[in-house]
Amino acid sequence: MVEIHVETDRRDCVTFVAATVANDGTRPREVTLETGLETVWEPRRQGLPEAGWDGDSVTLVVPAGGTRGIGFASPDAPESVRDAVSILSVAAEAPTTPAEAVLPHSATGLVRTLGDPTPPGDAVPSAETPPAPSPKPPRAVAAWFDALEARDDPDERDRKRAQAVADRAERLLATLEAR
Repeated sequence: MVEIHVETDRRDCVTFVAATVANDGTRPREVTLETGLETVWEPRRQGLPEAGWDGDSVTLVVPAGGTRGIGFASPDAPESVRDAVSILSVAAEAPTTPAEAVLPHSATGLVRTLGDPTPPGDAVPSAETPPAPSPKPPRAVAAWFDALEARDDPDERDRKRAQAVADRAERLLATLEAR
């Protein structure tokens, strides 16, 4: 026998639905669930619906004596928790290979299995963003520079200290480049 337990949580105009399907039988069962909601935001991987999802229904294999869970979101509010997800059909016996293990036979299935090869947008330099950020001095040095720069009337002592920092930085840079 296959049973379903459904919980819903409505937050900020979105209904989150979590369902657990239990199979107390001795054989795996292929179960198709349907939602009673008009709009379904199914879980996605690489921008594509997870395997088994087809619009407002999902088909999954529940192992013998086991459980499977699903979750999705919707902008719709269900009339009751029972309306959020219900069992549409139960196959007497699941196919020998679960749907998730079947090799992809389409471009969509291939992308779902392997993932999108496109690098994330923020990893690709553009004209506005240089490939590498410019190096910054250590915080303490930057804070000292900022404080010195903010002074209304720097005195001769401030100028000498700034020149000493510049001279030492040049010597250190020459040493590092020689290594």
